[in-house]
Amino acid sequence: MGGVSRVLRFRMAIAAAVMGALAATVPASASGHICLWRIHGRTNTVYLLGSIHMLPAGAAPLDPRIKMALTRSREIVFEIDFARARADAQELQARGMLPPGKTLQSLVPPSLRRRLETELGALGLRWRNIDRMKPWLAAMTLSDRALERAGYDPGHGIDLVLYRRAVKAGKEIRALETAREQIALLDGLGPRQQIGLLTQTLTELSELVPQVQRLTSMWRAGDADGLATTLTATFRDSPELYEALVTARNRRWLSQVLRLTHRDHDILVVVGALHLVGRGGLVSLCRERGLTVTQE
Repeated sequence: MGGVSRVLRFRMAIAAAVMGALAATVPASASGHICLWRIHGRTNTVYLLGSIHMLPAGAAPLDPRIKMALTRSREIVFEIDFARARADAQELQARGMLPPGKTLQSLVPPSLRRRLETELGALGLRWRNIDRMKPWLAAMTLSDRALERAGYDPGHGIDLVLYRRAVKAGKEIRALETAREQIALLDGLGPRQQIGLLTQTLTELSELVPQVQRLTSMWRAGDADGLATTLTATFRDSPELYEALVTARNRRWLSQVLRLTHRDHDILVVVGALHLVGRGGLVSLCRERGLTVTQE
């Protein structure tokens, strides 16, 4: 389970970077909507569920409509294969480290180094915890630490809860991509982009948990427009990062989702909530292809 936890923490850190970290401790929507959509295929239903990668202990139970989608679906599709979590955690560790002789302190400008020292102290960390990391992994580690100290735990996240239930129920389990591909997205960023990601993380770190709580309300209300607006605002100054982390992946996943609509059984697809909303989201992309998609 340690490997699963490490990879889920990494995925949650990515989600935090795109404002996709969500919790479930606020009143449910008055409109009754949740972040679950139905694609009406030719011979089946494909459910698209916006997931929450980490939750506090004691968070609200699964909505009955999510349980229904899980029960009706023979096949459950996650972003990555959790059965490979231990190997993926090792890959993360290997790819996220600087080459011998280089340190993070030597890469960042003095002003950013001072800000890092302040935040490290506030989070109960020291330079030795991150100094061998590449900037992208250092950024993810800081976000992860802030959420962890606020009580968020991948063990309570929707992904892992549904994965355990799917395994127990004998469901067919597939993945849209590998954790190696997710790691490569960030490891493939250029030096300036990585420093930019680290700088942005430091700027937003103090507001991360309050922002999570605000987004929680949108998620619980099934407020796709609100989530999309927040996502767009977050990446206004980093369009290339938005393209790499969100829209390019959505386009790659689309062909797989379209193929699922031709199966003879129902399927539940579980991805980060902000991959579903707004222009370039999977819901919009499916509708552009002529599919009927309705929100629960």
